[in-house]
Amino acid sequence: MAQQKAKKDAARKNLQHATSKPSDVGYVTVNSRGRATGLQPAGRAEIAESVLGTKARLAEALGVSASQPTRWISGEERPSAVNERALVDLNYVLERAQLLWGSEQVVRDWLYGHNGHLGGARPVDVIRLEGATPVIEALEAAWAGGYA
Repeated sequence: MAQQKAKKDAARKNLQHATSKPSDVGYVTVNSRGRATGLQPAGRAEIAESVLGTKARLAEALGVSASQPTRWISGEERPSAVNERALVDLNYVLERAQLLWGSEQVVRDWLYGHNGHLGGARPVDVIRLEGATPVIEALEAAWAGGYA
């Protein structure tokens, strides 16, 4: 029993260490039982910025001012509920696209290229204007080998 508790405590410390930046801005929410419950906006914004290449591209993808992603990543500001949902949707699309293509550069090219499954629109624009659902459907078609 004591050994099991020690393992849980060690796992909790490792999770907290691995999921927080030196500035103590948490990347992952950890509940009272030490279980990860989800990424914080700072973590989501940093991941999206990493895939997209710049904070400016992240801001463009979400339709926010260029300085907002910097404030989210630093923990200085939290996104509004609408922007947080858009950030979650963007991260989901980016993760799915990376599963399909593996390369961040290919994901960026796809995201900023015109897509036949989206009526010629760029996926990044569709995410901002209509949400993630049509883009996820386009990803599913690509995954199945369909080309438009």
